[in-house]
Amino acid sequence: MPDKPGEAMLVAAEVPLYFPFGSGPEAQLQSRHAAIALRELQRASGRLVFNVANTTCAPEIFVKQYRHPKAPGGDTIQRRVFAKLLIGASVPVVPVYAKKILPGGAESPCSSAEAEFWGRRVAVEDFAHNITNLAIVTNWAIPGSLDCAEGHVAADGAGVVSTPRVSCEMPLQSYIVARRLHWPGIRRVSVARAWQWANRNDGFVKGFGGGRVGRALHALSYVLAYDGRSEAVGLLWAILGLEALFGSRGGHQLRDRVEALLGKPEKNKRLLSEVYDLRSRLVHGDEEIPAAHAKHEEEDKFGDAMGRGMDIGLAALIASFHELVRRNWAGIAFETMPRPFESDERAPGSTMPKKQRARARSSL
Repeated sequence: MPDKPGEAMLVAAEVPLYFPFGSGPEAQLQSRHAAIALRELQRASGRLVFNVANTTCAPEIFVKQYRHPKAPGGDTIQRRVFAKLLIGASVPVVPVYAKKILPGGAESPCSSAEAEFWGRRVAVEDFAHNITNLAIVTNWAIPGSLDCAEGHVAADGAGVVSTPRVSCEMPLQSYIVARRLHWPGIRRVSVARAWQWANRNDGFVKGFGGGRVGRALHALSYVLAYDGRSEAVGLLWAILGLEALFGSRGGHQLRDRVEALLGKPEKNKRLLSEVYDLRSRLVHGDEEIPAAHAKHEEEDKFGDAMGRGMDIGLAALIASFHELVRRNWAGIAFETMPRPFESDERAPGSTMPKKQRARARSSL
């Protein structure tokens, strides 16, 4: 069990940031978003609260930029690191006393030195967890802004802990598609406000649970994880996140609830329903799929369809987070309201159910 905080230790982290590929409009957009995000992070230095080892700290954040982007050793795809996030804080050491299992199954309490080591180790791991959370939040607050390579967190007497790769590719692409379709309206939100909002959810802080909002945030983290994922997997996680956030059961209810918060698409009124139907056909085995090793035009068509669906679903999820942050809602609930009839007005005495619409409100 954790003991009372003891002496403080300095925890330091270094996270390399990749330079955008090419010089086209997409790379220029990512560069602009990256510049905005880095300015915001530096302004928030000493003000963003990290939850570390049952206590809190407000780390200092610095950005080290290179005049000429550098290639990391052994990088085979010629990515370039153009900056590094340097994050550090003084964290109290909270000794962790645990029982050791000896040969034969006997238990023995750990020594004070061992308890201090595990306290330092827990603090470093918690610090690394917060840094990954910050990279994810930044990437949906300012879509596609930070393309993070694997980073490292270290402290004296606690070893080194890695932070995972966090890709900006999917949120950046969803932002571009949303602008092209004019739905949903994604506008940037402050990283500091987004971080404060997300940390109100215990599940986000702990990395598990957190109710509907927590499940939606965790689903988004899988989309941003750089682990050889496909567009089809991204589509599944994006719709999972939407269903978790909106508490919906079925495509029509999901569409009505998302539109109650974000408004309706201007052109294709069934845009979200089409994405949901695509996801359902995929999950239930009704969608034709290519072999994993297939290399022909049908594989390209499948990838394009899944990519478009994922982009729209992810854009709706990110826009929903933005709206909750702006309204300062910790969660969302819906009221079912009668919808007026027009050309299909019910005849007197008809038993046809009333048309209904959803209205969004704060869940608290």
